[in-house]
Amino acid sequence: MKKFSFLYIILSYSIFLISCDKEKAPEGGFTWYGAADYALYKENPKPNPVQLGSPLVFVPNSEATKYSIWPGIPGHEYQKRNLTDEQLQIDSNIVSLKNTGLAVRKQQGEFRSSNIRFNELGTYTVYFVSTNVYDNGNVIKETVDSAIITLIDTIATIFHPEGLESPLYRFVITSPSSMRRVTPEQRGNVIVLEVPAGTDVSSVSIVIRNGRATFTVDQGTITQTVNGPQWTGSLTTDRIITVTSGDGTNTNEYILRVVELPAE
Repeated sequence: MKKFSFLYIILSYSIFLISCDKEKAPEGGFTWYGAADYALYKENPKPNPVQLGSPLVFVPNSEATKYSIWPGIPGHEYQKRNLTDEQLQIDSNIVSLKNTGLAVRKQQGEFRSSNIRFNELGTYTVYFVSTNVYDNGNVIKETVDSAIITLIDTIATIFHPEGLESPLYRFVITSPSSMRRVTPEQRGNVIVLEVPAGTDVSSVSIVIRNGRATFTVDQGTITQTVNGPQWTGSLTTDRIITVTSGDGTNTNEYILRVVELPAE
């Protein structure tokens, strides 16, 4: 009887060890790409620093049952993941609501996050949680990885740079009415406006929105309108537009030039 009990204990312990061995935490790890790079090439993993407003896609490096990402933006800060109900009620200065992770879902055969944007300069600690689930959800094994991503704002362009939201950029001629259908053409650092012969360009108004950058022109005035900053001035000669990045560290100059088309 004692021998049987001993064998039973050994067998049970072996089953327990096998079960524990199967219930492993994921290997973990993650990477990220610019959204455009992820969609087309996947040539530049883990870009850092990242331009403010550029969408990023986060992907896991190992297999797991499920994943979540905590990018450190409001509502999704990992440090506020496990706050107790008492903390939520007592210290309203810490958080008004328990934070949640963003799901990383399978899309076209691959697990990936949705496009994530950071809207403020600075550094963000991004946490990526890989989770294995066993025994109908009774056993959870997690691996938590993190990375620090720095957001910068050094873009100083007139027109929409690749990877940033196009609604932040506009170049629209509002007057005279004869120029409203003119489309600007960029040739290097020269912006060319081709106009019909005889067009009066002594007083031209253009709404220019260039992301978070600012601009000045060597002549004329700039006023704020509901559509964005509007420059009004003469284009009888070339104008110089100076664009300064949102963080003030980078500038570019453009020549704004009118080219009169031959009379028909």
